[in-house]
Amino acid sequence: YVGNHANSVGLTDIYAKANFKLGKSSSLLVKGHYFSSAATLIDDTDGSEADKYLGTEVDIVFTQKLLPYASVKVGYSQMFAADGMEFLKNQPNPSGLQNWGWVQLVIKPNFLKWSPKPIQ
Repeated sequence: YVGNHANSVGLTDIYAKANFKLGKSSSLLVKGHYFSSAATLIDDTDGSEADKYLGTEVDIVFTQKLLPYASVKVGYSQMFAADGMEFLKNQPNPSGLQNWGWVQLVIKPNFLKWSPKPIQ
């Protein structure tokens, strides 16, 4: 769920994750999210309460260490929107294909780690 300011009602994100070591320098993170509205959703047309459940998301992140100070991460996410999302965002088909991927290069240089030596 990529949030925005429109019709914001707060977001409750209940999640579970598991990180699997695939080898000496690689891992796979799998994360599942249960999204719901933090506030009660009220239908303006008849005053009834709408379902607070917004949807479920699955995230997968593969990490490969390249050097002692560098790694690459490749991620994929799939959102399965529910009827509450349709009501909240006024989208006719929120359950349509909602997925995205990304690649990240992580560099943690060691030259920034400096330990002062005591004066003798």
